[in-house]
Order: sequence, then structure tokens, then C-alpha cells
Amino acid sequence: MIKCNKGLTLVELIVSLAILGIIMTPLASFFINTIRINKNSENRLEANQIAQRYMEEAKFGKTLYSQGKIKEGTINKTDKEFKIKIEIEKHSKYEIDKDMKSEENQDTLITDHAQIEIDKQENIQSDTIIFKATDVGNKSENISDDGRVTIDIKKILNNKITIDFNEKYTKTVTNIDLKKDDINIKINCNGNRSPINLEVSTLNDVKTNIYVVKSETSKNKIKLNTLKGKVRLYNNIYDNTVSKKEDSWIYKITVNISKNDKELAKLVGYKNID
Repeated sequence: MIKCNKGLTLVELIVSLAILGIIMTPLASFFINTIRINKNSENRLEANQIAQRYMEEAKFGKTLYSQGKIKEGTINKTDKEFKIKIEIEKHSKYEIDKDMKSEENQDTLITDHAQIEIDKQENIQSDTIIFKATDVGNKSENISDDGRVTIDIKKILNNKITIDFNEKYTKTVTNIDLKKDDINIKINCNGNRSPINLEVSTLNDVKTNIYVVKSETSKNKIKLNTLKGKVRLYNNIYDNTVSKKEDSWIYKITVNISKNDKELAKLVGYKNID
């Protein structure tokens, strides 16, 4: 009987190892990437939980206060291997100076094309509304029982519009370029009547901005009903000449969580401190 003791040759062994290497390399890379992705997901999940916790602390705890006063600026902390940055600032949308600087660019002055003033009347429920600088001068009347005030804007030319108030008084505006300018109306509130129902008809192709500027004691609340056109209402603006208490501002709170200089979570919240 002839016995056959056949085994692997050196060439077969090398080929087998090469094939095994070709198979194992992508598998190893897959497992490494899976571990990395899982670890990154765990870090992001933990970072979001930390961000939620610090946001809650900032909004309902004592983070905003230092010796009984509002603390603005940046607060840096560490939690395990995470870096926490908390930024606290007054929300710029809720303040404007008396020259009406824009929300987007505080160095650019806004030209108001018409002004309305609301003044409180002593011992009278209704406030007086004053339409400033109409074609026949300042005109005032008591606000109606339903609180209705109308504004109707019409285009005459590309650089000329008319603004009708309460279907009675007209202001003609000629210093405007409707191809690039918005229409801006400023309402100064010093009264108590609320709500005031503002009904606006304006141009379809030009945005109209209405800035409601309140005094510290004003209780006026403006409700907008847009009958025609594009209108944006800025309803909580305070003139910086008004002595407004520090603890009644809207504050913007931003919480950033990072690890190894990589941002993993970011939360933005707002707190109204009365």
C-alpha cells in the first residue's frame, strides 16, 4: 500500500495568508470605524444630556445671578472630559435706541417714514393716538372702543408713497427708494389701552416694518392684522432712553459642549426675567 502524506506547500501557505489578509483588512477597518462611530454617538448623547442640564440650571437656577444681579458674559466649566461654555446676553431684538438702529446691523440707522404716538389719558379708559407729521400736521383722536387703528399704504411712484391713517389722515413720503428700501413705521407707546388692533394694507413687493417702541410704564399691546402685503411687527422694543429695570429683560442663553476641541452639542434658549 502506498501512503500519501500530502501537505501545504510554501506557495499555498503564502497565497492563503494573502487571501486572509485581503479579507481581514476591510473587516478590521469596519470594526474600528464601528467602534469610533459608537463612541462618537455616545459622546454626542452625553454632551446633549449635559447641555440640557446646564440649560435648565441657567434658566431656572442661579447661573444668571451674581450677588443678586444679572450676570452677563461667558461662563466656562468642565464636566468629566467635556468643556462647557455658557454665554448669557440681552436679546438684541428687544431693545432699540431712539434713532432706531436695525436689528441686523446696529451701526445702520433706520429711517422711519411715519410715526404714531399713543398717550395715556388720565381717568379715561381710551388712549389718544397721534398721527405725526401728516400732510395737515399732527392729528389726534381717541382710540375706538374696539381698539382698531388702520394703516393703508399706496405706491404713487418708485420714490413716493402715501400712508393713510384711520381712513382720514394722509402722510405723503417722497424720500424713499422702493427698489431697495423697506417702509418703516414707528409707534411710540406710553398708554395703558390693550390690545390695540392694527390693520395694515401695504405693498406686495416691498416689506413694511412696524417698530413698537414702549416706555417702561406702557401697557399697550399691539396686535397685527395684515390685510394686504408683507408686514413684520417688532412688538417688544424699548427705547434706550427709558430707565428700564435690569431684571425685566429677555436674555439669550447659549450652551456649547465640546470635547477635544470638537463641538458636540449646542443649545440656545431664552429667559424672560420679570
